[in-house]
Amino acid sequence: MADNDAKFGRRIEGFRASSSMRPPDSCSRSVSPDPSKAPAMRRRIAGWALAALAAGLVLAGAGARAERIVLESYQEDQGLTNLTSQCLVQDPRARLWICTANGLFRFDGFRIHAEPLPKEAGGYSYGARVDVSGRLWLLTEGGVFVRDDGREDGHKGGRDGPTWTELLKPDGKHLHVTSGQQLELDRQGRVYAIDEDRLLWTATAAGALGSSLMVQRMAIPQLQSRPEQLLPMRQRGEALWFGCGSQLCEWRDGRVQQWGPAQGLPQDVWGQLLVSRDGSLWARSSRRLARLAPGSTRFAVVAAPPRQWVYGDNGLAEDEHGLILVLTTRGLAAWNGERWREWTQDDGLPETRCAG
Repeated sequence: MADNDAKFGRRIEGFRASSSMRPPDSCSRSVSPDPSKAPAMRRRIAGWALAALAAGLVLAGAGARAERIVLESYQEDQGLTNLTSQCLVQDPRARLWICTANGLFRFDGFRIHAEPLPKEAGGYSYGARVDVSGRLWLLTEGGVFVRDDGREDGHKGGRDGPTWTELLKPDGKHLHVTSGQQLELDRQGRVYAIDEDRLLWTATAAGALGSSLMVQRMAIPQLQSRPEQLLPMRQRGEALWFGCGSQLCEWRDGRVQQWGPAQGLPQDVWGQLLVSRDGSLWARSSRRLARLAPGSTRFAVVAAPPRQWVYGDNGLAEDEHGLILVLTTRGLAAWNGERWREWTQDDGLPETRCAG
């Protein structure tokens, strides 16, 4: 990825690059539901940084030089009994977790299975994250729940079944988080969450968890934002970044710094944040992509393929080659530091909206 901010800052008027540009790996591997190919498929899935999931369709692709994307459909016949998919996330065991309006599903490499949820969670799940321990943090209509696969049992020679832990406020009430972009997990086992009242909560989740985990209010002013606006949040080093109105805010050492036009960031609804492997902070609005390079004091911004905003979707990711992948109104696009490459229905994507 190019690190030259001046080069990055050039506005790209034509989003469709030449056919010689290699598609990202998330759209360049074919998938087969044959059980005999499950181990190889798991290895393929492990290399994906972003898969586009729409109406039960997981995007895969043909060869690197192919223009059209070859798709394998995963629907009711493969175990996905709800076709309104809300999120897609992968854990260290290469399982794909699928949030839907009718519960949680997991893809084991060749088939999709329904995952039982605690009754307190309800049936509607719409966001998920995976921490460094491989635990799944799930956003549901009932609150936030953590799934642990269980532990090795030396006496029985087997494994305990999966356990679920619910996050609760000090008064015992459920913690409701409206988007996966409002839940952050760090490598030390801390969790940060912005609730529906725009309040920031935290807890330490290192080690084994019980049936509930108590969160504590963080000493930070209430986040000011229009009620309908997303408040994305991501950790970068020792600082927490989140959306605040039409700008971004950095919270470090108990102090909040606003980043806006004076720092190269136009006023906009910055609804998605990403910290890439090189330490850059990326922000996505419906028509822009912004990057704050490590050590820089100014954002570099380029025009991006437009995205009709979808509340709570996770359409910003980095692939194994450092390409920045975004969902668009017409499909999927990749930024390589100099230009965009976009895939649409003309390239073989389905007519249904890509959701994650």
